[in-house]
Amino acid sequence: MADERKVKEEVKENQEKSFLVVKEGQKEGQVVKEEGQREEEIRLVDLGKLERFLEHYNEMLKTLRSRLQKGVDYGKAFPGASVYTLLKAGAEKLVAFAGLSKEIINKEIVFRNGEPYGAVVTLRLSSSGRSVESIGFASYDEPCFRDKERNYLPFNYVISRAEKRAFIKAVTIFFGLSSVFVPEDEENNYRLEVLRKEFNVNLVKLGDYLKKTFGKSRLEDLSEDEWKRFLEILRKSKERKEKGGQNDNL
Repeated sequence: MADERKVKEEVKENQEKSFLVVKEGQKEGQVVKEEGQREEEIRLVDLGKLERFLEHYNEMLKTLRSRLQKGVDYGKAFPGASVYTLLKAGAEKLVAFAGLSKEIINKEIVFRNGEPYGAVVTLRLSSSGRSVESIGFASYDEPCFRDKERNYLPFNYVISRAEKRAFIKAVTIFFGLSSVFVPEDEENNYRLEVLRKEFNVNLVKLGDYLKKTFGKSRLEDLSEDEWKRFLEILRKSKERKEKGGQNDNL
């Protein structure tokens, strides 16, 4: 009898455990379903917010186009470009309109052979509930920091350009304008990288060569057609050099 009672108790205990497992499983299933429902509800709410945000965003873009002046507040990113870049004057108007505060949080000088060569500036734009940081870089590798005699301009020009780039990028990011404006240095930096990596161009002689060939001393002043022509000249020059010829003084 004792053994029979023990067996019955074990069976009952197992049944209770099974019931608890099923019950807990049901609860878990219900929770998962409820969470799934809540996720879908949240997702639908977010989509509604997104639609309202996009409406406000498009209205803001319309306002920008009507209030910002071409050639003063924004301009072509580079000669012959189909895209525009936000200029410092336009960025300052947006910052003043939104009541943002600007803070330079880091300024690093890059040295080459013991001499100042480049500047990296980190800048922060802040409002009461949001802040954005961006980095701007400029260096003596850029032909724009040479005068007509090919002498380097004072290094403060390099620092100022890096700060301006960081500022304009921060404004572009803060207001979500990357689909409208591109950073002014993007195309020029791209061109410099192409010259450096693909053709190993002597950047010290670059300004004089551009002046002689195109009548322009700065890389960013070349139109798109002139840039393509310049690349073709470099490709042919590179081919001649690989065959033992000269590299057209570059």
